[in-house]
Amino acid sequence: MAQFPISAHPFRLTEADYREAIAVMRHLRVGGVRVWIETAILSVLAAGYIVDLCTGNVNWFSMGMLLICLVVIAGLWLIPYFSIRSMARDQVRAECFTAEIAEQEVTLKQGTEQWIVPLDETTIFRETDHLFLLETANHRSAVLLKSAFDGPEEVRVVLTAHTTVY
Repeated sequence: MAQFPISAHPFRLTEADYREAIAVMRHLRVGGVRVWIETAILSVLAAGYIVDLCTGNVNWFSMGMLLICLVVIAGLWLIPYFSIRSMARDQVRAECFTAEIAEQEVTLKQGTEQWIVPLDETTIFRETDHLFLLETANHRSAVLLKSAFDGPEEVRVVLTAHTTVY
């Protein structure tokens, strides 16, 4: 049985940590299945317009449609990438986090700010290779670095027992 409170060593989250958390929690991915399918469809359309242009049928409609297909393909891949990167960059701060896990809540502190995340069935728990992710019903998020805890297995057990695992 876990001994409460479980405290984390002070930790700092990097831009890469935030990018990973945002991608997992918001389901934003560069290169998901949907993007691949849309890219394939648009590539077939673009190839048709290229064939049309190469056979000597040079017209503004084919060139315009080819350009639109290429711009949409680029947007499908670049917009999520730059969006995630921008959101992550906005979250990085110089101060370290401290975290404390009690039976009913997780308290995160950074500088003078403090966030409390309830540990109940309304909180969603996700896990990556090196992060614990918590999201409340009102879409507030908390990111905990696994390496900041002496016993990440114990933390996993507590979080999975008190939250909804996604």
